[in-house]
Order: sequence, then C-alpha cells, then structure tokens
Amino acid sequence: MDTITQIFASNNLFLRVPDGVASFKHLTHASFPYNKISSVGHSLCCCTMLAYLDLSNNQISMLASEFCNLWNLKFLDLASNSFETIGESIKTFSMLQHLNLSYNFLSDLTFSSKAMLTSLEEVDLTSNKFTNLPQWLGCCPNLKSLQVAVNDLRSPPPEVLRLGQSFVILFLVM
Repeated sequence: MDTITQIFASNNLFLRVPDGVASFKHLTHASFPYNKISSVGHSLCCCTMLAYLDLSNNQISMLASEFCNLWNLKFLDLASNSFETIGESIKTFSMLQHLNLSYNFLSDLTFSSKAMLTSLEEVDLTSNKFTNLPQWLGCCPNLKSLQVAVNDLRSPPPEVLRLGQSFVILFLVM
C-alpha cells in the first residue's frame, strides 16, 4: 500500500476523506470530487508529497489547520463547496500554480500576513460574493488567468477590468 501514488474516488458517498489515505506516504494525486465530504480531517494532511488535490463538488466549509502541511501542492480544486472563508492554511503554498475556489460563498480572501502564493498561474474565483479582489493577487508574478465572473465586484472599477489582466494586476499592486 505504501507504493500508491494516485487515488481517484469521484462520485461516491464519502462523508470524509478515508483515514487510510494517511498511510499512502507517496501519494501525489488525490481526487475526491462529487462525494458528500464535509470535513477533510487530518488524513490528507499526512500526505506531504501531494501535488494535485481535487475536492470539488462536496460540502466542505472549513479546512483543518494541518492542511498547511501540503506544501508540495501545485493544483488545488475546492470548487462547488460551502466555503464562506478559507482561513490561513493555503497562503503558504508557494508551489501552488492552479487554485480553483469557484462556486462557493467567499466574500474575502485576506490573510493576516503576507501570502506566499508566488507560483500561481491560474485563479478561479467565479461565482462567489467578492466585492473587492484580494490585494495579494497583485504579488503573483506568474498569474496568467484570473476568473472572477459572477461576483459583486466594486474594485477594481469596471473600466480597469475592461483594460485587461495587466491593468488589473497594476491596480492591485498600487
């Protein structure tokens, strides 16, 4: 079992990520979309080699503080869950390239200290409740795709949004 590197468990009836996943020390890819997961628990937090994690289309509203142990994550999909807040755990994922938080209930993504998400290339915040874009997005030098449709954005103003991504980033840095 110690040799398992990938697990695909979509469209099941899991209420949480099974505890046994913690024993997969070489796990790099975990996919649990379309389940009934409401709690991530500590099992995934032991999988420090994890680079790809898909927990989309579940019922998760909170991440365990140990979630920050997943420092090798490059892809994180938490779309279509019940998040109103994400907490501090993801701000330290310096290798993260793809972050999908679409279709949640998020209105703010402010961190208490500087976010280290410098490798981010794609961020999807579609269909949330944002009125302002998170300032830390301006510190993502590799950002290529920012999706923010279907929010209540008031900042940056529509005229800056129409000018394109470069101007949005410039606005956030100011």
